[in-house]
Amino acid sequence: MATLDISILEFLTPAFTFLFILVISYAILDKFKLLGDKVAPKLLAAFSVSMLFIFSKEALNVINMFTPWVLVLAIAGFLLIAVLMFWGAKEESVMNAVTKEAFWPIFIVVILFLVVVITVVFQDTQSPYDQSEDKTRTSEGFKTIFHPRILGAILILVIALFAISNVSKGLAKKG
Repeated sequence: MATLDISILEFLTPAFTFLFILVISYAILDKFKLLGDKVAPKLLAAFSVSMLFIFSKEALNVINMFTPWVLVLAIAGFLLIAVLMFWGAKEESVMNAVTKEAFWPIFIVVILFLVVVITVVFQDTQSPYDQSEDKTRTSEGFKTIFHPRILGAILILVIALFAISNVSKGLAKKG
């Protein structure tokens, strides 16, 4: 029986990552007109950023671990929109909900993915803890993030965010 050996893709990962970063950074520079309208400066800056990422093993690992998670999140979002429209939701109402109400939760999830990926990639560099102990940088970081005081502060900030948002909507309707 014939099998497909795709282990060659492991050696091509840096090239794919280089092209991905080149295209994304050029698109950002072109969209926001950060370097004007000429192609050469934007292409040179995008090439320089891509080369910086290729020469840094940790930055390459962050991109290679983060990109699949974001793509899975995007595909899940597209499938959710397709299911909603299949069930009979109007295109305008789905687009209004996606653009207005879903931006911040998606942004927070992407930032959490990024924090987890950065923690995984950089957990072994210059750890202040002795490796023979139970304490590691990751375990101590999670203990800090999930401490009751921190979680309470986050909860209060989220409640304040929704309260301010709803009060400002009410004032905008009256005024």
